[in-house]
Amino acid sequence: SIKLDGSETPGLYKSYPVVGDTVEITMVDNATVSSAVTISEIQNIKLNLDGHTVQASGNTYVLDNSGKLEIVDTSSAQTGTIDNSAYRAIKNQKELILTSGTISIGAGTSSNYQRGIDNTETGTFTMNGGTIKSDKSCTRMIFNANGKVCVNNGTILASSSWGQGIFNERDGYVEINNGNITSGHYTICNTSTANSNGTIQINGGTITCTSNSTDTGRNAIYNGSIGTVNIAGGTINENYYAIWQAGNGTMNITGGTLNGLGNIVNNRSSSGTINITGGVITGNSYLVRNESSKGEVVIENVELISKQSYNSVASGNSSSTTIINNSNVKGIENGNSSNLLIKGKSIITAKDANSNAISNGSGSIIIGEKIDEGVEEKPQTEPLIQGGKYGIYKNDVFGKIYFYDGTIKGTTNAIYGNVNEIEDKAEILINKADGYEVATLTTDIQPVAQIGENTYKTLNEAINAVEGTEETTITSFRSIKAAVAL
Repeated sequence: SIKLDGSETPGLYKSYPVVGDTVEITMVDNATVSSAVTISEIQNIKLNLDGHTVQASGNTYVLDNSGKLEIVDTSSAQTGTIDNSAYRAIKNQKELILTSGTISIGAGTSSNYQRGIDNTETGTFTMNGGTIKSDKSCTRMIFNANGKVCVNNGTILASSSWGQGIFNERDGYVEINNGNITSGHYTICNTSTANSNGTIQINGGTITCTSNSTDTGRNAIYNGSIGTVNIAGGTINENYYAIWQAGNGTMNITGGTLNGLGNIVNNRSSSGTINITGGVITGNSYLVRNESSKGEVVIENVELISKQSYNSVASGNSSSTTIINNSNVKGIENGNSSNLLIKGKSIITAKDANSNAISNGSGSIIIGEKIDEGVEEKPQTEPLIQGGKYGIYKNDVFGKIYFYDGTIKGTTNAIYGNVNEIEDKAEILINKADGYEVATLTTDIQPVAQIGENTYKTLNEAINAVEGTEETTITSFRSIKAAVAL
């Protein structure tokens, strides 16, 4: 039986249609339904579980809401539960609020995940407290099918290794302001369905994927299509692959704390973008990896320092682009065919005293920004690239270095390999200071060689000035960088 506005009444709520102002229904005993209890579009219900359980006996929702429904549990022990061990718990087609109480579900299958909240395209679900949970496989605590979900507090727990927290489908909107969301599989998933343009907005809360696997596909945050994920706050925890950009959408990280052991932020898309302009990213190995085909990672105004002796940023063997601006980064690996641009007041250092600040395969490294034609401007001494052995180590003849601004330092050499292009009307100046070889650019080009009374600003000019077959003495005035085209 139930209490209808304080008066005890036998039977279930579906026998008592109520229209108008909010009606509070309080459970006074456990109940089992053989078909879903339906709230019509004109009804406004506050369901108080008061420590009791409402469960379904077959393949049916426990509740099917088309009106306004708020679920609370005023019992001191907070044992009130809506449970379905065989199917989905609540279908929401209009307005659903979970203030307190527990929603639990049983196991699904790989082709038919069970759902705690099944929020349709016309539904708005707000979670202000309470718990949605399952310890069974193939479950999604919240499935948002093109509707709107807002999590302000509470606990979402999918503890199975195939349990998922929030799954956002198509063009749905999910906002997380607080609460604890934990899963063994995807914790927050922005669907991989083609052309889905959903949005995930994370402002706070704690989001944790408990998987210890180093395999891909178990992520705290997953963006699978052309949608957008915004991380402005909160704490995100995952041992490996916490953030995964799989589709060609966009991730914007402007705040929050991202924790893990390694491979924290990953772009594995074809042409997706990750913008990191704030927040704290901590881990023992790679913090940011750009292994997209043609995608982009922008790192601006942040610090990326791996806790152990690992490079902090890496790109794969693809045509991806990584841009670092005004940031402090410890160790970069630039893979084959990848593009790396470092500009502004960035500081790139080596992971340890025996390593290079930047290691490059056959990719391209651009240091600074080329001065536009006709503009009178001198090359800048920033960014700073300071390695243990080499500032930049290019180990592939097909790799390219474009040096337009900055200072490059290394204890063995500033640069290993040739520089393909420098600023017009400039040359690389090599000095020794504090145990480092230091490479900078200068437009104040002094003669490097002399033949008789004639001086020359490049060795090529001096050699080309030699005529005939008679022996000619070329006197060198100073050191020049032989790796640069002369």
